[in-house]
Amino acid sequence: MNQEKTAIGPWLFWSLITIICFGFGYINTNTYNVETMGANGYWAIPLAAVCTVPGLIAVYFLMKRFPNHNVIQQGTLIMGNFFGRTAGIIYLLFLLVYFIVFTTDVDILVHSYLLDSTPFYILCAIDLIITVYLSTRGIETISRIASFVILPLVTIVFLLFSFIIPEIRIDRLMPIFDFRFNFKSVGGPSILHIFYPMGLWALITPYCHGIHQKIPRMTLLAFLVLICLFLVDSIVTIGIYGHTYISQLPYPSIEAFRTVEISYIFIEQAGLFGVIVLLASTIISSGFSLYAISLGMSQVLGLWDYKRFVWILTPLIFITNIHLAHPGFIKSLSHLFAKHGWMVIWGYPILLSILAFIFKKKGKTTHGS
Repeated sequence: MNQEKTAIGPWLFWSLITIICFGFGYINTNTYNVETMGANGYWAIPLAAVCTVPGLIAVYFLMKRFPNHNVIQQGTLIMGNFFGRTAGIIYLLFLLVYFIVFTTDVDILVHSYLLDSTPFYILCAIDLIITVYLSTRGIETISRIASFVILPLVTIVFLLFSFIIPEIRIDRLMPIFDFRFNFKSVGGPSILHIFYPMGLWALITPYCHGIHQKIPRMTLLAFLVLICLFLVDSIVTIGIYGHTYISQLPYPSIEAFRTVEISYIFIEQAGLFGVIVLLASTIISSGFSLYAISLGMSQVLGLWDYKRFVWILTPLIFITNIHLAHPGFIKSLSHLFAKHGWMVIWGYPILLSILAFIFKKKGKTTHGS
């Protein structure tokens, strides 16, 4: 009742996790990595990917042991009904609050760069209507849209970067390797948020039952593409503005696009074009996130199906978006989640995998969605 009877293939899986990571991570990446690593902030990207691997291994381990259950259902099977449901509710509430902060940040960005004369509540309403529509279509529709959008999006982003490269000053990227090797100074938790959305995979593992053997390769491919995107973005942005000035910019990556000037071509305002590209990825990210959270809610509470929870959460999200619409406050919350959110998003699957291993818990292997 609470779960769709469908499955996604390897291409859909790769497209989905790649585009949602890009959508979530692109907004604030260069603000946090230069904060901990200065001019070497671009090194935080591959190091963050390495730090993400243990959490992904834990999710994969749980998927192999419980092929027909997601992380919410796995929690009740491993920790028992009471403790499993309690932990699941805490996990989902964290994801919901993070989702609200993210969508509010996106709405503020659109209001600042695209539609500054439009009332903010109108932007929130439009964003939420599209998000709700996508989330109620289900995992297969969301992943197919992601597969349709991902290649044009990646191509456009790299083209925009190619126009920005001449603006880079090499001295602003120097000296290379000038940082101490400790957990905080190498990026650590402050940049892990760009890979947080991969943790949402734990909520859709039952839909991946036919591609278990291909998931490691698809995940590695997603890592490579995302590392290239974020690494080039960080190098370009730091090379243009320098690490000391970036902290004063609300959205450094978008500001970097605004340095492009291509006279007599319709994309002369590349900053505007960059916002539109980013918006396409964030809409898909939001739709999938709301779907995954609503699915988890329906399972942990044992009530209705996920679509009803989408509609129940919609007014709550809308009201909260409007009341949180202060850039300084949202940036503080985003920073808090970026710095400490990994403890919940990756900590919960790791905890479950350890408990499943110790107590030899294992789900049934029969296929049934």
